[in-house]
Amino acid sequence: MTTRLVQSPRAFTLLELVIGSAVSLAIAGVAVGMLLTAQSVQRETQLKNAVTRDSMYVIDMVGGDIGYAGVGVPYGSDVDGFAGRLRPIVRIAHPKTFAFIGDLPLPNADENGLVVAAALDGAGTGFAVVSDVSLCAPAASAGAYDCDSTANSLTALGPLAGTDECSASRMGARSCPWGLGKWQRDIDDRLLVTIGSPDGRFAQRSVRYSGTAPEAALVDGMVGVRLDGGPVSASTFSRTRVGATTLATVDRVFYSLERLTGGVCDGTSLNCVLLRRQCWGEIFDPNAAGYPPAGAPALTSAQSPAGCASPGEGTRWETVTTSIDQLTFRYFDAAGTELAAPVPAAQLPNIAAVEVDIMITRPIPVTTRTLTHRMTRRWFLDAGDGLGALGRR
Repeated sequence: MTTRLVQSPRAFTLLELVIGSAVSLAIAGVAVGMLLTAQSVQRETQLKNAVTRDSMYVIDMVGGDIGYAGVGVPYGSDVDGFAGRLRPIVRIAHPKTFAFIGDLPLPNADENGLVVAAALDGAGTGFAVVSDVSLCAPAASAGAYDCDSTANSLTALGPLAGTDECSASRMGARSCPWGLGKWQRDIDDRLLVTIGSPDGRFAQRSVRYSGTAPEAALVDGMVGVRLDGGPVSASTFSRTRVGATTLATVDRVFYSLERLTGGVCDGTSLNCVLLRRQCWGEIFDPNAAGYPPAGAPALTSAQSPAGCASPGEGTRWETVTTSIDQLTFRYFDAAGTELAAPVPAAQLPNIAAVEVDIMITRPIPVTTRTLTHRMTRRWFLDAGDGLGALGRR
């Protein structure tokens, strides 16, 4: 009989177990480390994107507003006897607060309210305006001049039907300036417009409403609007000079960088908040304290400008962004020389550029480190009358 010897499986020695466990732990440690590193990189990338986005949001909003600075703002005096002028367009120029005038789009509109007058009636109480959405000249239709804005449009309104045509019977049509949300009634149910003459003088009047649309007026056969508040002089506003007179909804815009606990944010404060307010209510006296007058002290959210009651005459103080470590407004003249802020009233007309320097710092989660993003942008103003006449500011 043959006997076969069967060898038993060999067990791991203690040394082999120790070495194997160490290798496994090392591999697991490397894997966990790589995972944590990837998560950390992802967090930092997300945070960096968020900080960049917040900075760009501030820059885009301020720059978008500054682009309308001076638009529709007459450079002369008021014909009704106000003590001051609307110019200069920059009213407050402090390192942390900034205020200016211009015809900005209202919160419910994509375009500003500026239109060019085509004609003024003999009584001085009605204006025809050139359509700012159409490429065509007015065409005679049933004894009145209507612009065929359904055929050619500068504004992307989509397919237009006959009911979109701006005419005396359809004052609320989408192709009318007042049908685009460009003009808005105030808290007293008025729509205020600033009429600018060719020589720079201005008057403020309210547009008369009929239901939800301005009351129609046929001026020299063209569709227009009726005005309240007294007639305006045909000689002052050059009835015969088509395209020389403008109608605008003049706004005041305020920016203020403040501490979360209130008050202007100083150079040592962190986590400050940038606030914005837009006002389109009655102008009153441009030299009055609530307007504010040129060179006024810093205006913060603890104060409310005159003619700016929300929601009819303006917005509330609204937060642009929080957790700002540094934001500085800087001002430059036409030669690029920086003007020391706060800029005094006599120097405000010389402001040709505004620069914003913003720095935002955020803590990186699960670390003791922080991420800082800094951005600087400069915008150039046309503080003249739009024709390059700097002496008219």
